[in-house]
Amino acid sequence: MRHVVEARDASEPQPCSMDYRRIMPTFRIASPEDADAHAVLVDYFTLRAAEFPGGGYSPTYPTAAAFQAPDGVFLLLEDEGAIVGCGGIRRVGMPDGETDVFEIKHVFLRPETRGRGWGRLLLDELERRARGFGAGALVLDTHHTLEAAGHLYRNSGFAEIPRYNDNPNASRWYRKELHQVNATVTMRSPQEGGRRAPAFLDGRFRPHVRVSGDDEYLGVIFLGATEGKLHPGEPAPIILQLIYDVDNYSKLEPGTEFDVLEGLRIVGRGVVT
Repeated sequence: MRHVVEARDASEPQPCSMDYRRIMPTFRIASPEDADAHAVLVDYFTLRAAEFPGGGYSPTYPTAAAFQAPDGVFLLLEDEGAIVGCGGIRRVGMPDGETDVFEIKHVFLRPETRGRGWGRLLLDELERRARGFGAGALVLDTHHTLEAAGHLYRNSGFAEIPRYNDNPNASRWYRKELHQVNATVTMRSPQEGGRRAPAFLDGRFRPHVRVSGDDEYLGVIFLGATEGKLHPGEPAPIILQLIYDVDNYSKLEPGTEFDVLEGLRIVGRGVVT
């Protein structure tokens, strides 16, 4: 499957569906039983109950014990001091006995924040932390009426699977294998035609990767860089995660060199380690 990347004038600002002039939200670890966490969970469950088809939504408030490192974490999403969302991961036992699977739970953004890309930002952060706990896969459940959530999960690399739990509020179940592709990336300086500022790995920087000698672009997310950003001219260890064409992981063998592109502009170089 080949993807066409639209040619753009790199000197001109490009339109974007999200307003990045806003201060990006931050994450805070919390117990789901803390007051702030409980308040946003109440809002979440109230909204879900109101929208649940036919009524009968059955909320289950999470316990602190289920979201403690190294078997889990619960995050609050904050925007200028206000709690605007939440989400967590927890280690779960699977029917086949797997022990390195983590489940994503209680992903919620207040309605007024939607459309800014923060759902993807939260999902990426939960995945990053799951990798840090040694997760080999992520699973989650959802309801088929939550179409935007289902679209987000599929675009983030999740595939639908058979039921793995007995959640009465769920009608669809998803799984994502966490391939680990370590690499080192060096961003070009402005004098070399690169970026004028560090690349922040918080949703603002969505590069493509092109393997040397190939003409196919691989959509990726960069994870795990020091301080969450890539400085021009400074090599940084990162993790490459494909967001489509996952079969192309076979192209990312150790020693493979690749270009990092924004649009058609090469802004960095990397090598799989």
